[in-house]
Parts: sequence; structure tokens; C-alpha cells
Amino acid sequence: MIETEKRVEIKYDIFSIKKFFLENWIKSQKSLIKKYPNRIIKTIYYDSFDLGAAIQNLSGESNRVKYRLRYYIESGIITDTKFEIKIKKNDINYKKIINLGRKIEDIDLMNPLSHLLKNNNIENDLVYNVCLVKKLYPILEISYLRSYYNFFNSIVTVDKNITYQIKNKNYYLKKVIDDSNVLELKILISDLKDQKKLKNIIPFRLTRFSKYTKGLAANKKLVYI
Repeated sequence: MIETEKRVEIKYDIFSIKKFFLENWIKSQKSLIKKYPNRIIKTIYYDSFDLGAAIQNLSGESNRVKYRLRYYIESGIITDTKFEIKIKKNDINYKKIINLGRKIEDIDLMNPLSHLLKNNNIENDLVYNVCLVKKLYPILEISYLRSYYNFFNSIVTVDKNITYQIKNKNYYLKKVIDDSNVLELKILISDLKDQKKLKNIIPFRLTRFSKYTKGLAANKKLVYI
């Protein structure tokens, strides 16, 4: 298991009418340096049947957790799948990542960690908690194209071509397309001194944003405010 560095994530929901301004801003910023090629990100979010994680997000709870499967497609190549536990404590975010060592088609989506539990993996306590205690189920698949940039000592990502698809038992419902782009500024704790400067360079309004809750709202599973 890998635990990522702690960081602050600042998000901007760029509505379709402003996507042209976003593209021009990116081209005009010499401080934005392409980090590596664009890639498609596929994420399946897990939650309880009563959508406890989504409700935590909507209610603005300062300490909350998201559970998700994630894999990438770059130049047509599909990576192995990882299970991520994303933890938010106040403004600080970090992830615990378990590499499943399998492609998405070889994973039991209803019990994505079950093979690790059977193998008596060293992360057994965490796996046991997710598999048998949390009682999580696949709820929503989100797909988007992500661009990555170095921005001084931080990272900027831009997500577009976003789609949401409800997972319902053994099949997916029709995809819902989101016309927005999402710009995200990721600042490591060690570089928080630069936060104000970086935010002042970005000419868009800060937004409270979650693809997971927005996707559920787009599918009329909850009200997104």
C-alpha cells in the first residue's frame, strides 16, 4: 500500500461558456509546463446503499472518506487497477492506494479486494475493513480526459470530456455528459506558503466541487448544491 503526500486541492468548475477563456489562459501561462501526456481516467466510486459518503460531502463534514477503483488509459494502453481510499481532514487531502495487480476486466466489481483478503495480504486489516465492515457497493463510474501541468512547485490538472454513469447491480445506465471542464490546483503541505500567490494567478472563481456528488445529481440520485 502507498500513502501519498498530504496536499491541499483547490478546484474550479469551468462552465462551458468559459472553456474558451480557460484554453487561452493555459496558452498564455509560461509557468504552466506540460508534465506528461494526457490520459483518460476511469473511476468507479463505492458507497453505502444510503450514499453515506455523498451525504458527508454535501453536508460539508470536515473529515470524510471516499472509496474508489481507478485505472488509466494512455495511448490506448490500459493500466492495472488500483483501489484508492481518499481521506480529507479539514483542507488536507491524501490517499491510501492498493495496487490490485489486475486489469479492470479481471476484477469482481462487487468485491474488488476479495482476492487480497483470500491471499492473507499484509494489508489485511484495511482490506478486511473495506470488504466486510464498510459494506460498500459500486455506485457511479466517472470518465474524463486529464491534462497535467507543473505550476511552480505545484501541479495543475484540467479535466474535460467528463461523463457519469450509474452502476445499477450488474449493468450501467445511460451515460450523462458534463459540458464543464474542471481545473484543479494541487499544493503540497510543504509549499502552502505559495497558495495565495498561485490562487491570484488563476482568473476563475473558486467552487466547491465533487465529481462524485455532481454525477449523482446529474442522474437524479441527490440534489447537488
